Amino acid sequence: MDINGTSLSYILNNEIVQWVIAIIIAVFAILLEIYHSRKTHEQIDNARKEILESIRQVNVPDKPSVTDFMDGYPKLPDKTIRETFELALKYRDQQEYDTAIKTLRALLVYNPTKEQHIAVLSLIGNTQYLKDDYLSAKQSQNEALALASTIQNKIAISAASGNLGTLYDHTGEPDKALEYYNKSLDIDRQLGNKLGEALILINIGIIYEKKGEPDKALAFFNKSLKIHHRLRNKLGEAQCFVNIGILYKNTGKMDKALEYSNKALEITRQLNEKFGEAKTLGNIGVIYRNIGKLDKSLEYHNNALEIHLQIDYKLGEASDLVNIGNIYGQKGELDKALEYFNKGLNLHHQIGYKLGEAQALGNIGILYRNIGKPEIALEFLEKALKIFETIKAEDTVKTMEMIISEIKKSSQSYTIDD
Repeated sequence: MDINGTSLSYILNNEIVQWVIAIIIAVFAILLEIYHSRKTHEQIDNARKEILESIRQVNVPDKPSVTDFMDGYPKLPDKTIRETFELALKYRDQQEYDTAIKTLRALLVYNPTKEQHIAVLSLIGNTQYLKDDYLSAKQSQNEALALASTIQNKIAISAASGNLGTLYDHTGEPDKALEYYNKSLDIDRQLGNKLGEALILINIGIIYEKKGEPDKALAFFNKSLKIHHRLRNKLGEAQCFVNIGILYKNTGKMDKALEYSNKALEITRQLNEKFGEAKTLGNIGVIYRNIGKLDKSLEYHNNALEIHLQIDYKLGEASDLVNIGNIYGQKGELDKALEYFNKGLNLHHQIGYKLGEAQALGNIGILYRNIGKPEIALEFLEKALKIFETIKAEDTVKTMEMIISEIKKSSQSYTIDD
């Protein structure tokens, strides 16, 4: 009995020991998992901090945004180098692009690190993008990408790849643009750069819309929207709503277009974001014009014009003037239409915005065609065509060529939205 009792006690004690060991192992595993989780979160936080210190989004009116890779220039202890860097950005902000590029190149005499050299190339490339010198911008961004790849700086690789995507989009190479955008997207996901991911998703969506694949475009816009919503980035949400609204407008779904454009308008007003508000008012104005509600359209474009005048945004002001001219043209008030087209044309010419200038010239030419003055019409349309060819707006070139070739035998009205 004692032997059996001892055996039973030994077995029970052994089971208890094993059970306790199992608990200890389990607790250790949990603690180890928490430790690794904390380390992972810490690494992610550090990566995000590094991203925020290394890059800056450059929001360009009426163009896709690009990314400056700046490395540590804004916080360099060397006062001379830091002030040269700040001066270059100041020149760029003042649209003195050639002086900005010259000042940026001056940074290369201070024996920069490879990361700083990449930063200078990135900033030069984006400055060239702002001055519409896309060929030089591609060269600068390719140099930045090559150098970033040699040292495997993923933040710089992502920035340069995204910028190249935008440049290839602008030069009419959508497949090449997608290649670079996807490269940037993959790295942003690896780095946990959610904001960068959301911005690239919008750009990819825009490419698919241009390629005539609206369903794919909408899927990317919605992916971006979900990320901005999780980040509580209301301005990013508004941008997604704008793009979704434009997509629905272009596919003829005007009710949906109005729904999403009004969502964007509500957010921009909540945030007192005047530029976004004016842009969205203009988009809504175009929608109302497309469905024949011309007085409503005029109201929205005039509201947009008022804001652009308040914030002294000449490009937006010129765009509004051309769109108002289009409304008066549809209303049959041709003198007023011509008045607004000429105002828009003069302002576009004054600020050097070639695309807007060509659009205004085209609309003036079409107006003269519609009032039975084909010779004057051809004069303006051929000027517009020359500019469209210069800036490589290939789709519009085809439209202009068609209008010119049919001008004496077609009475159909055309408009070119600014």
